[in-house]
Amino acid sequence: MQASLLRHAQALVALLEPLERHEWLWRGTADPGARGELDNLRAALEWTDNAGDGPLVVTLAGLSYSVWWSSAHMAEGLARCLALRRHLHSGVSAKDAARFWLTVAELGLYSIRCEGYDAAIRAAALYRELGDDQRRFESLTHAAIQATRFGTLVEMQAQIEEAAGLERPEWPARQRGKLQFARCFWFARQSRFEEAL
Repeated sequence: MQASLLRHAQALVALLEPLERHEWLWRGTADPGARGELDNLRAALEWTDNAGDGPLVVTLAGLSYSVWWSSAHMAEGLARCLALRRHLHSGVSAKDAARFWLTVAELGLYSIRCEGYDAAIRAAALYRELGDDQRRFESLTHAAIQATRFGTLVEMQAQIEEAAGLERPEWPARQRGKLQFARCFWFARQSRFEEAL
């Protein structure tokens, strides 16, 4: 039974990993093919959590955004991921930890909880160490947007400027648009509404 549950969790990782790797190809679609995996994800997260398999549960949670997003269960995803934070110091790779924190940041983008902002900051720092500019850009734009509620104007400006220095024209337009979205929040927070528009 335990071997079957392990294979189930590993199969879900294999299914979700390509969606995470190519997320900007499906972001504009109604369903990236992950919506039907909600119950599988719940079961796999619970089993890996209870089994104490820190690296596997963190990997799985870090790949879970497409399921929560496509099934409109973002709040549940945020709560479940936050409950799994205790596994982050259990031999988890920096890459998986960074992806985990970025997923928490994405799930918490419109939440009233500050953990999404904190997660974006952590993800940006890890991706900086890993040399992954594209994911660092993602993390920084999430941080800047959430800094509207949880950070300062100075922090927002620094996050936006760092992200702007990373942006590449070959990145998907939907991804690069996040920087303009962050700038909109920054201008609006200063009551510079024309510039925000």
